[in-house]
Amino acid sequence: MMYDEFQEKVKDYANGAKPRECSVGDYDLIEKVYAYHPLISPINGKRQVAMLWQEFGLDIFLELYPVTDRAMKYEENINKKRRDLEALMNEYNKWVEKHRG
Repeated sequence: MMYDEFQEKVKDYANGAKPRECSVGDYDLIEKVYAYHPLISPINGKRQVAMLWQEFGLDIFLELYPVTDRAMKYEENINKKRRDLEALMNEYNKWVEKHRG
């Protein structure tokens, strides 16, 4: 979700009330929580983070960040291991082909 889209979601959630201001720096944190926190819905996540921002502001995202950071590290590690496995499988397949011929 882009910053402008987030601002629109907050405005929609505010439903006529004054939407909470969000700096680009704050949005960087919000975007990470939106993308990686395991409790943010893959279906309704945009609405969830807009509601969290409008109702609770930056503090809730600071509270959610440690779990978000851990999830990011897990995903990074999983992706690295997938790449390593793919490279190992390619190496093995080349070795097998060399010894078949």
